[in-house]
Amino acid sequence: MSDRLNILATGRMKEFYASSASVSGSSATVTSVSTTNLTVGMKVTGHSNLQENTFIKSIDSSSQITLSKATTGSIAGTPIRFTPVNYDV
Repeated sequence: MSDRLNILATGRMKEFYASSASVSGSSATVTSVSTTNLTVGMKVTGHSNLQENTFIKSIDSSSQITLSKATTGSIAGTPIRFTPVNYDV
């Protein structure tokens, strides 16, 4: 017998883009991003400096988030995509 745990991301199941988001150097802190439609657990993609399987770890303020993994370099002027995900564990 096994147990099954389903965890669903909150919010609308829609992708959101942040065109003004920026990361200085290799960091997990994203600034200048509107957090209005974002939720913890969303997948973050869309830039070569984002590591695979990076998610929103925390929403720190109305314009700053922390990622689950540090970037491999700076990010500026490129849209970043935030996607709600469903976990099936």
